[in-house]
Amino acid sequence: MDLTIVVPTCNESPNVAELVARLGEACRGIDCEVVFVDDSTDDTPQAIEAAAAEAALPVRLIHRERPEGGLGGAVLHGIRAARSDACLVMDGDLQHPPEDVPRIHERFRRGDVDVVVASRYVGDGAAAGLAGRLRVGVSRLATLLARALFPGRLRDCSDPMTGFFLVDRRRFDAAALRPRGFKILLEILARQQLRVAEVPFRFAERRAGDSKASLRQGARFIGQVAALRFGGSARPASAAADTTIAAALALGSFLVACLGIAVPSFWYDEAATYSGAVRSPAELWRMTGEVDAVHGLFYLLLHPIAALAGPDPFALRAPSAAAVALTVAAVYLLARRFGPRLPSCAAALLFLGLARTSWMETEARSFALATLVATVLTLLLVRALRSERRGWPIAYGLLALFGIHLYAFTALVVAAHAASVAMSGGARRGRAALWAAMATAGVLSAPLLLEVVSQRSQLGGTFEIGARTWLHVFVSEFFHRNVPQAIAAWALLLVAVIGLAARRASAGTKLAPTAGIRPVLALVLPWLILPTAAVVVFSWISPTIYQPRALVVCAPAFCVLLAELLRRAFRSWTSLAGAVLVAALGIPSFLGYRELTAKGADWPLASAELAARAEPGDAVLYSEPVDYRTWPSLMRVVHPDRLAALDDVALVTPYRERPALFDERAPVGSLGPALAAADRVWYVSPTALDDGQRAPDLAALVAAGLEPASVWEGPRTVIQEWRRDPGAT
Repeated sequence: MDLTIVVPTCNESPNVAELVARLGEACRGIDCEVVFVDDSTDDTPQAIEAAAAEAALPVRLIHRERPEGGLGGAVLHGIRAARSDACLVMDGDLQHPPEDVPRIHERFRRGDVDVVVASRYVGDGAAAGLAGRLRVGVSRLATLLARALFPGRLRDCSDPMTGFFLVDRRRFDAAALRPRGFKILLEILARQQLRVAEVPFRFAERRAGDSKASLRQGARFIGQVAALRFGGSARPASAAADTTIAAALALGSFLVACLGIAVPSFWYDEAATYSGAVRSPAELWRMTGEVDAVHGLFYLLLHPIAALAGPDPFALRAPSAAAVALTVAAVYLLARRFGPRLPSCAAALLFLGLARTSWMETEARSFALATLVATVLTLLLVRALRSERRGWPIAYGLLALFGIHLYAFTALVVAAHAASVAMSGGARRGRAALWAAMATAGVLSAPLLLEVVSQRSQLGGTFEIGARTWLHVFVSEFFHRNVPQAIAAWALLLVAVIGLAARRASAGTKLAPTAGIRPVLALVLPWLILPTAAVVVFSWISPTIYQPRALVVCAPAFCVLLAELLRRAFRSWTSLAGAVLVAALGIPSFLGYRELTAKGADWPLASAELAARAEPGDAVLYSEPVDYRTWPSLMRVVHPDRLAALDDVALVTPYRERPALFDERAPVGSLGPALAAADRVWYVSPTALDDGQRAPDLAALVAAGLEPASVWEGPRTVIQEWRRDPGAT
């Protein structure tokens, strides 16, 4: 649809039939609709319905039982409900000639402006329809006052008080507007710099209906101008309040996220993080040329922390907790672009309460930072689509380039954003700038992506595509192992969709709950669906790269979608209630991820026990890895101070001296001489190993003349003492 004509009405039933008929005649050849937003107390709604039945173009009615915000609120209501981004606003009293609509629309279609104002004060325009010289003088005075207070923003607008204009709703933030009267155009123009064109029109005489002008409206106008000017038009109070709320959410989330993050033992992935981060940039460059290029930038960012704090669990995990906290704030700000504060807070709470979010708070990996980048990229995308400033696409491209180098799966988010741009139907030049930024980021990232693809065989934790893939998609990606939380969240989404459909079917003359939802869906659905679909399809036709945890970058899309659908299907408070329910179901996961053995290892306990029992110079033999998650020799990577005094008999080349994540280690079959020279050997293995898996190691110890002397068994690790003289103490 090319155009939505928004007509606010108040007791104007005698005008409706003629207005609709004249619009139908004038707009032949234009794919448009008429949306009446009615605050009447007479039979105007019935007159609109009767006219709609005979109209030559689609007509919708939104009847407001509570006319909040006056005429400006009605206009904003209609703009939000419009099916087109091009919204033409005109009065219902026939003082704005319907025959001028095609001329205004044609000027807008040139694509070089954001607003087309029908002005009474340019060219052959006239204000003759104002009742008397007094009203003409008052109108002129109000116009001069407004232009004097906003000389920059109103430079190209001679008639900011008009109610006859066309605006591209993507170019301003509707959520930031606070209509207090009937001069909504003034507020739109004062809030941000927009490109304005004018066409003249002759203001006709009123036929019927109530005038919106009154002493009360005049007082509201003065208050509105004062608030816009002295309250800060560039940063309205609502924006300041949103920033405050976002900051509070971030701070509170960070405090929650930091609870207990130092308790769980490191595991394989986090040992890899420290191995990469502790290296010098030159050592890291050499390593990523052979392995783990996908995490190279993340390791570089973490290098100062690793160099200063060493393998400290809190220090290495705190960046993830901070990234989660900032993502919570970003989710709030993103949801706020489309709805009120309460459901926006609900979306933020949903994200914080997801089991997968609780998991990545305790992971010294790039997942949390990548999710933050994906969410901020989406915020930049929204700003770029609503603004003609070249800086937004440039900022998007730079962050996309950074994000892809930080985490290769970010490229899939950028691809999803490209689909969102195509679905947005924005101005061709704006979309072209965004696509150019995306393409540039992709081209500059191509060498890294090709290197990552060449190293994909090194990926751990991948899953083959098969009968259980649906379980990974609907549970593991956002909810990890928390099945009750997954069931509740998806059930709420289904209920919201059904409720929304039911409300739309029964909406009648009221605002359909789906009105204005298209921008939300165009933004979040590609982000939610396309990355997973692309990875699953790729993994189905080639060696798999599917890691459910890697798709956590799409979790914010799910949270925004669920909160917004619940709000539209029911009420704002239901979105918060749903978020509380889902978050409550995530509490067991939150607590479970903060236990010592949450990641399948108990290395702090085992390394401390080994250090306490062993003496300097004792030999240590780590079992060869069976499960990469419980690789006992990695204890010496993340607890080097405790184990440095022991003789690691299998160590060939330490990890920092080779282009690989971990040490080069000799197989147990070649360790006979080293074991034979040791009087005492500490054999370390996971509890998960059975006797058959330990048999080669135990045989080598027996062949070296050693006998078991003592054993310590922890939650995940077994430490056996072997001596030559088992009777020695």
